Amino acid sequence: MPITDPSQLPAKLTQEQLLATPLGFSKLLDIDLHPWQSKVFLDVGLGNRVALKAANGSGKTSCLAAPLVLWWCTVYPKSQVVTTAGVYRQVKEQLWQRLAGWRDKLKGWTLNATDLTAPNGSKAIGFSTDEPNRFEGWHNDKLLMIFDEAKSIPTDIWRAAERCQPTAWLAMSSTGGMDGEFAQCFLGKRKYWKNYSVSAYDCPHIKKEWIDMQIEQHGRDNPFIRSMIFSEFMGEDDGISPFTFSKIHNCRTNPPKKQEGPPVAFIDWAGGGDETVIAIRRGNVIEPLIGWKDSDTMRSVGKAIIELKKANIRPNDVWADDGGLGKPMNDRMREQGWAIKRVNFGARAYSDNYVNRSSEIWWETARQIERSEVILPTDELLDAQLCSRKAKIASSGKLGLESKDEMRRRGICSPDRGDAVCGVCCVRSENNLAVFDSGNTGSDVWSEMQEYSEGEPACAGFDIGG
Repeated sequence: MPITDPSQLPAKLTQEQLLATPLGFSKLLDIDLHPWQSKVFLDVGLGNRVALKAANGSGKTSCLAAPLVLWWCTVYPKSQVVTTAGVYRQVKEQLWQRLAGWRDKLKGWTLNATDLTAPNGSKAIGFSTDEPNRFEGWHNDKLLMIFDEAKSIPTDIWRAAERCQPTAWLAMSSTGGMDGEFAQCFLGKRKYWKNYSVSAYDCPHIKKEWIDMQIEQHGRDNPFIRSMIFSEFMGEDDGISPFTFSKIHNCRTNPPKKQEGPPVAFIDWAGGGDETVIAIRRGNVIEPLIGWKDSDTMRSVGKAIIELKKANIRPNDVWADDGGLGKPMNDRMREQGWAIKRVNFGARAYSDNYVNRSSEIWWETARQIERSEVILPTDELLDAQLCSRKAKIASSGKLGLESKDEMRRRGICSPDRGDAVCGVCCVRSENNLAVFDSGNTGSDVWSEMQEYSEGEPACAGFDIGG
């Protein structure tokens, strides 16, 4: 049986105990694992689903996936490992060619081009297909699934793999667009996966001088650099979102001087499978987001009141989207003594540059972040949501945003965290007037969003596109 907890190791290991540890096993193969490789190895060994996005040349195939195949077969008799990739060449010439390099160490093993059998009856196979029915049928009490360059594996294959109910699953890849199942492992489906993000700087074997040269040659915002060096996802048509990962990264690593101020909060309501999110800003500091999923909307109202009280925020300093489910939830807040301000995002923008209020606050928040005017919480899901929403330009020349329905058709989940942060960046209380200056808009975007009359129909909030 495997030993995955280093604290369980005795001072002096027997050969059997050495084989049972991922780290010890890698030593037998003459591999020195980087810290992140060791953590991923251990997580898979514990039977987790692990999603790894890593820079090119990080060693995810040769120093992680390949030894993991052998380790799993060694410590679990009669187990099974299935490896696949978007193209057969990746399977045969990368992972399985690496396995072939250890042929001399595998005494009693049968090793062919893309399959092997261990002396204890364990088996591993590597193949690639775009036909889901060919992928089904793998069943074992100890089944490890490895998806290499997972961004290129079709959705139907992911679903076929789910039917096999793997014991553990490693999905790893360099990054590309934000569409597809691999990206969803870090977005809407992240709660089902243990996430790892590895940049070239996390890999000691990649020389820093080479990394810096690539960035200097191509620029930090270049899609090639963002993927190859920083392992960042990109929009389907990179560069047409109001936000970019590099600008968010720069804002976070070069924050402004902290400014004190009374708290303001913004609630993005949700029901069903989406996330209700509360964003709180004190001065120019956005606190870690508060989010939860609950199909019971009235229970969510109760939780929101509890969280706002814990944060010592007054009803007068709370704003919320009043579209869709938001209206009855805001009504309930009022009944409970919380007459919060309601925001109609389908209303006219303060500036003539935007299609509506929704577009305005997203674009203006992007400018705040570009100018490093706010201090952002560390939140990878927030970053991904901000960067996943595309810009749209109306026939009038005004800036807009794609609707949430358009995002869902691309396989992108509702950007609830992005909505909340953009909302809280564009509101302020009467005692917090000097935090932001709209500057280049020609209109007071940051002025208090007035509560509109109860009789005015609620619009679709952030859903309104160009």
